[in-house]
Amino acid sequence: MPALKGSTVLNGPPEVPIAIVLAGLTGPYTADGKQFSAVMGGWAILSDADIATTLTYARGSWGNTAPAITAEQVAAVRAKIQSRTKPWTAEELAKATLK
Repeated sequence: MPALKGSTVLNGPPEVPIAIVLAGLTGPYTADGKQFSAVMGGWAILSDADIATTLTYARGSWGNTAPAITAEQVAAVRAKIQSRTKPWTAEELAKATLK
């Protein structure tokens, strides 16, 4: 699994880690120059507040300094991808319009 410390995915635009937590991610994918093939399941069962709190914690821990994520941001991404039934691939995520 990719490291969370210094992760460009985690610390980048908030819509991307939100979408990954909601729907999951499947490999192969490259994170911070390393190749991965594991599958992360989605956690859409969690509330918007729980996802926001968890991602905010990760974005502010281990030397990360990304801004907090709000429940409203999670709700907005959830609404945009509500019909998604499978984990993202890296290619799909790169092409997705999440804002």
